[in-house]
Amino acid sequence: MMGTFYLPNSRHLKLRVSGASLMEYITRYTARRMSYNYERETQIYQYIVDYMQEHMYAPTIREICKAVGLSSTSSVAFHMERLEGKGLIEIGQDAPRKIRLVGYSIVPNSMIEELNRLEVSE
Repeated sequence: MMGTFYLPNSRHLKLRVSGASLMEYITRYTARRMSYNYERETQIYQYIVDYMQEHMYAPTIREICKAVGLSSTSSVAFHMERLEGKGLIEIGQDAPRKIRLVGYSIVPNSMIEELNRLEVSE
């Protein structure tokens, strides 16, 4: 059977496939997109954790964009909303740095170094 199928990336493909191989193609396509999203979310989350560890406050969306190599602030906002949906962060309204890491207590690097020195000296 010949058909034109529209996929989320706005390209249309003319595929001559049976129903089973079309589903296989769509499954592989979706898995690739999900893998990409998971990698980006992990990258963004790790950047937020590292930034807050170093600076003791949250990064802005533009800082996150620059750090992870995205040019669109809406892409970062999308991934952050997904992280919030997974319960990893909380995003406050009306403030550019209103990100809270769920389940974390941020301790400055200097304090960690001091604790390590005390531990070694004992």
